[in-house]
Amino acid sequence: MILSFYGTRGSIPTPGPKTVKYGGNTACAVISQGDEFVILDSGTGIRVFGDELIKDQRPINILLTHHHWDHIQGFPFFAPIYQKGREINIYIPETSPRHDNAILSQMDESYFPVNYRQLPSNITLKKINQAKFDVAGFSIKCFPINHPNNGLAYIVSRDQKQIAYVTDNELFPEIHQTTDYEQLLTVLNDIDVLIHDGQYLDFELYEKHDWGHSSVEQALLLAEQCKAKKTFIYSHAPERTDDEIDACYERLSKLMPTTNFDFAKEGLQFDLSLLKEL
Repeated sequence: MILSFYGTRGSIPTPGPKTVKYGGNTACAVISQGDEFVILDSGTGIRVFGDELIKDQRPINILLTHHHWDHIQGFPFFAPIYQKGREINIYIPETSPRHDNAILSQMDESYFPVNYRQLPSNITLKKINQAKFDVAGFSIKCFPINHPNNGLAYIVSRDQKQIAYVTDNELFPEIHQTTDYEQLLTVLNDIDVLIHDGQYLDFELYEKHDWGHSSVEQALLLAEQCKAKKTFIYSHAPERTDDEIDACYERLSKLMPTTNFDFAKEGLQFDLSLLKEL
């Protein structure tokens, strides 16, 4: 499997000279094997991947973690939705309140010049009502995230390799807890690749507790304790500059020399076959 990042930023897009290295687009990752792929979230990063897909007619499958705007706002600019007859399946998590068509209703009324009812593609919304299912040759497991309005994390498996996509997840919340830390350790034990929310730093948590995000330090503690082979810190804070992320990496790589981690970068690809060499 190959993991590709198209958007790594949390909350709001952050274009500009200070975010070039790690990227300013919001959440979107792609997991592929051969000609088959699944898309994780539909933040602004999905626009770039859509341009790559425009010349073929492969079915498209999008797994949404939740409906906060930074995870759906790229969909109106996703070129395949304007292709006649293009098959697009969107897997919808249960949220509170329930809003199954949120990704489409953002193109309703005065929000967007093209109404979703005018789209020529064949879009199917599929409610997720089971913890395990298959999509495009991949085995999918899901579990609840600790985040306001709820949502899901995903473990995508194929050929005995597993990638966990756990974004917008607060590891030690006082409210919004649906999956506790011990449960996470169990479900993520020996995971090959862990993608986990690291929007904050430890010293920032005191004023952002129960906002539904974790610190980089907490995410790396999880990675170490669940024995993840490779970890990518994800959902970077909008105010976090490239230089600040670089400094954070330098500091934490010295404190945790045995933890194999990186900060997710827009445009980065990781081939899981490399894990054999680690």
